[in-house]
Amino acid sequence: MKLCESSVCTGCLACVNSCPKMALSISKDDEGFYVPSLLVEKCIECGTCERSCPILNVIEKKRVKQYGYAIWSRNKILRKESSSGGIFSELALYILKSGGVVFGAAFTSNFTVSHIMIDKEDDLAKLRGSKYLQSNIHESYKAVRSVLKEGRMVLFSGAPCQVAGLYGYLQRDYSNLVTCDFVCHGVPSPNVFLKYKEWLENCYKSSFISYTFRDKRNSWSWYNTKAIFESGEVYFGNWFKDPFMRLFLRDNILRKSCYQCRFANMERVSDITLADFWGYVATCKEEKNTDEGISMLLINTSKGRNLVDLVKNQTICFERDSIVISKSQKSLSSAWNEPVTRSEFWLDFQNMNFDEIIAKWGYPERRNFPQYLISEYGSNTVVKSLCWVYYRINIVFFKLISFFNRRFT
Repeated sequence: MKLCESSVCTGCLACVNSCPKMALSISKDDEGFYVPSLLVEKCIECGTCERSCPILNVIEKKRVKQYGYAIWSRNKILRKESSSGGIFSELALYILKSGGVVFGAAFTSNFTVSHIMIDKEDDLAKLRGSKYLQSNIHESYKAVRSVLKEGRMVLFSGAPCQVAGLYGYLQRDYSNLVTCDFVCHGVPSPNVFLKYKEWLENCYKSSFISYTFRDKRNSWSWYNTKAIFESGEVYFGNWFKDPFMRLFLRDNILRKSCYQCRFANMERVSDITLADFWGYVATCKEEKNTDEGISMLLINTSKGRNLVDLVKNQTICFERDSIVISKSQKSLSSAWNEPVTRSEFWLDFQNMNFDEIIAKWGYPERRNFPQYLISEYGSNTVVKSLCWVYYRINIVFFKLISFFNRRFT
């Protein structure tokens, strides 16, 4: 039996789900990431785990012409409660109303993240919103196959490697299965998040009852993390200052395999791909960006096209060229590079307290004047006017510099 090397293992857990003798279990490595663990005495060397692995095997899908869109839900409440444009919720609602089930990532009671199955609309809020942690698949792939064999529709959402893991486990496609992945920056360490959680709880002398990675109270572009405590107090940490977001986006805490991710490109393994449409530019008044959240949508297969067409009346969407789409997210062209400081960070993480980690590694990002205004006060009329004045002054300033350079040189 041969499992993939630990440095390229994505933690999709297809091997664990596929083993007929339960010779593989789920454990964690030193950084807190999920990995398969072999119980040698149970293994019968059947090779099922090897055949299911999306790293040892190439997962192929039949494709049609790929289409890209900027899109958001017409439902303002749904859009507000979502990380970007609310499109995953629209897709999921259609499946649920049709008697199907939806699989996705949800917080557990102790604020780890696991994949769960829902079949009721009331439970959709559990799956809504970004979770910047790797979810534990548990036995979700087995549950997917069981529901598919009943003939019910299934919408499976997850990271690209998890969708690939599902196909590796199933060893075939199903007409009643629609898969939806997201453009992934990489998965950060659960151990780091738990240290961050403990640090916040110590700061507020109270435990979490709720946590949100992407609160849009001020802005979709410059979002906040939000923690609600048993004491009733609320923490908002904006994108530029929150220690966990700074650690995550500086890339030292990503899983090793994420730096060489084979799914970080436009060739998607899923039927549908969703992401934030960063760098969105409107081409007419109807496409105006109100900073309430805009999703980037890629339709990768005919099944994906069919489902999107069924919810199109609940959305506002505008087609975008694939080149524009690819530039909206770096992870659509390549994986993020492993920082040269990664080993140093993990050595510090083992030996420093979290305040010291923040001071050295999780310090705030510098902001220019418009970024400060939007992240602190939101995109209201006054802020937009001040930002416009700032940019106009900068334009005039640089024109004057250019003029004097030409005049006196």
